Amino acid sequence: MNLYKLGSMFEFIRQSDTVPGQGDVHHSNQASVPQCPVFQAVGYETTSIDTIIERCKLDIEKIMEKLVELELNEHICSVNGGYIKV
Repeated sequence: MNLYKLGSMFEFIRQSDTVPGQGDVHHSNQASVPQCPVFQAVGYETTSIDTIIERCKLDIEKIMEKLVELELNEHICSVNGGYIKV
């Protein structure tokens, strides 16, 4: 799969508030974002993935899953060297 197709897929998911195949199930719980340890680990300056892992003390799979969710919901943004809060 090329990057253009992958980007289009993420854009479709980001614009949709539903999970494909799940009817009207809401994609994320935006009200709980401030309590999320992954969100709390990301700063307003570039925060490396190593720093996020160190701060969260969670499995990398769970951290990456939450980072993607937070990015799709426009709470954080990936930048060169890590992530920042938006």
